[in-house]
Amino acid sequence: EVHASRALGTNYQNTTGHTLLVVVSASNTLASFGIQSYIGSSNPASSLYSEQTSSSSGAPINKIWVLAVVPKSYYYRVDYISSSSTNIDAWWEAQLPF
Repeated sequence: EVHASRALGTNYQNTTGHTLLVVVSASNTLASFGIQSYIGSSNPASSLYSEQTSSSSGAPINKIWVLAVVPKSYYYRVDYISSSSTNIDAWWEAQLPF
């Protein structure tokens, strides 16, 4: 869990020497919102990797998640699609053995 040191819309570089699995969980009280993950060999990361949206109505809090598999030395970021009031609930990063 690296949530305390991560923010939406910020580019980070994988300097671990291994492929990195990034998983981000987000929530919002709005009926419709979304988040996207991007990766790229240069900064800023510009290739869309995954996207998740919520259009659920009636729920007090909607939760979604995205992931990215980031090669070593690549850049990555997670950003909101439609609501700047999106909250990051958790941000995990795990080194993969390849």
